[in-house]
Amino acid sequence: MASSLKDMVSAIAPTIPTALIQPEALTEIAAVAQHLPLTLGTTVGFECPLSTPGKADFFLRVSGAWGQSLLAGQPQMLPVLDQLSPESHLLPLEFAHLWQNAPWQSIRQFARQWAEPTSQLHQVVEDIWLEFDIASGGDSMPLPSVFFGVKPEGPSDLDWVSQTALPTLLGQSLQPQTEETLQCCLRAIPNTAELFQVGLLSGRTSTEADVPAIRLYIRNLTLAEVRSLLHNVSWPGDPDLLAALLQRVSTGTRRFTLQLEIQATLSPVIAVECMFASRPEWHQVLDRLVVTGFCSRDRAQALLDYPGYVRAKHQVAPFPALLKNWSTQLAPYRECVLVKRLAYLKFTYQPGQPLLAKAYLGLSPTWIDARYLEPKDPYHQKLPDQETLAVGLCKALIQQLDYGEIDVDALVPCTRSQKSRLLNQTLETLCIGG
Repeated sequence: MASSLKDMVSAIAPTIPTALIQPEALTEIAAVAQHLPLTLGTTVGFECPLSTPGKADFFLRVSGAWGQSLLAGQPQMLPVLDQLSPESHLLPLEFAHLWQNAPWQSIRQFARQWAEPTSQLHQVVEDIWLEFDIASGGDSMPLPSVFFGVKPEGPSDLDWVSQTALPTLLGQSLQPQTEETLQCCLRAIPNTAELFQVGLLSGRTSTEADVPAIRLYIRNLTLAEVRSLLHNVSWPGDPDLLAALLQRVSTGTRRFTLQLEIQATLSPVIAVECMFASRPEWHQVLDRLVVTGFCSRDRAQALLDYPGYVRAKHQVAPFPALLKNWSTQLAPYRECVLVKRLAYLKFTYQPGQPLLAKAYLGLSPTWIDARYLEPKDPYHQKLPDQETLAVGLCKALIQQLDYGEIDVDALVPCTRSQKSRLLNQTLETLCIGG
């Protein structure tokens, strides 16, 4: 039986408060996730509008050698743990059906260039994100919006964005006015900030013939830089009013990520992302949103209740079989847990309309040193060469899949009980603001 991303969604479904995502919405998300192989997405997540109870959209990050080859439609390499993964080569039947329409074919063409070591896109693109707008009772597999992450060490010249990357995704060159507006926005990025992601809102077009809007993500901006950049690009709104609204609702935020949307011209609709590094900061900003009417008290508490991690042995719902199999074979040295992260808030603003707030929740398989999860258990004695082999295989798997790893032994030399406490503190840090 093939593994799909539905396995991850189903595994954590019992732990998600209904005030945050209703079971019906999770069922609709699972209907999308079942089309996609488990090894395609190294991170998945949910976009939750704070003003719409129980609704959510779905997104995933594609990276790693397996993710690249799957999206590119290339023969999948033999898994480094092939002796541990008898079903890893099996793909959901629905996955093959996606590539029959033009937008998905453009995604595949982009992925093929990204996977080619000698191509320009391979040198500058970090990852690919697919975001699905989930419509209640709608198509079970909507067309995704597509975003690509920009490598931070990439070239300062960003001409490749308009000349190579976006035309490949679009299947055609940019219109002159669109390119002019895009270049104006790219030139306005201050030296202290960076272009983080670029994408096409393909999932929001009515027909395949429509040209989707372009979205730019510019991160590491101060509030003053957000205001200045919007003035410089002649944004058709009031940057000072936006800055005042953000200052009111995002207490404690020092750096922002700005989202700009472009068709022929710059859209009046923009968004700003705010990240918070600790639970007290999340408490503070959510309390502010409750007071200002952006979020109900029960939904704010549900957001704070979301972070955590799920182990196979503690599951109410079945743990993804492929990940559980690898964990069993690598025990006790490594175990795969599903880490649930409270990632960031996004505020969307359109002149003359109320500010809208959304929360983004992440879910990632993460490999940890399982010996320190339960310090009261007897220490597992095995031969040193067995431990070396297990850890080596796990590291190779992480490299192939691009899953994250927490290795307590590498963090600090201390006693086993201290390492156990440190591991749980590290997992807590991952879950908030990660």
